[in-house]
Amino acid sequence: MYPALNYGDLIVIQGIANVSEITVAPAPHGDIVVFRRLNKPDALIISRVIYKTFENNAWYIHTRFDTQDLPDMWLHGVNSKETWERGFFHEEFLVGRVVSRIPFLGYIPLYLGMFILNPMVIFLLVIAALLIVSLRYPFLFGRRKLSLINSPQ
Repeated sequence: MYPALNYGDLIVIQGIANVSEITVAPAPHGDIVVFRRLNKPDALIISRVIYKTFENNAWYIHTRFDTQDLPDMWLHGVNSKETWERGFFHEEFLVGRVVSRIPFLGYIPLYLGMFILNPMVIFLLVIAALLIVSLRYPFLFGRRKLSLINSPQ
């Protein structure tokens, strides 16, 4: 969604109670929304709303990425209710509207996600945690804490 959003930006999303509240306009004035991918509900997509319509008692939304000239075409719904004519998607896939962004803060979960899933990193973190606990609380491991002050005899 460059230039409105950059890679590594952390976005703040506000849920939408009524789709009629969404502002429809070309970039940079229309609302940027987050929605679930039709054929893969665990994946989230960020795009700008360029058109919406109310058909068959439901809202259908059409989007376009800011860097593209053509609208997004969402044609891979599981059933006919999920899409409507020429790439509109059903309102049930809408997660919310982007209300703010925090530059660069999104890199933290991106990089942590890459490293934390590595089994070697998990092993090293467990070893480091055990070492810290054993040094701080030696009585947990059956050892007495050494005293640096000589006790009177």
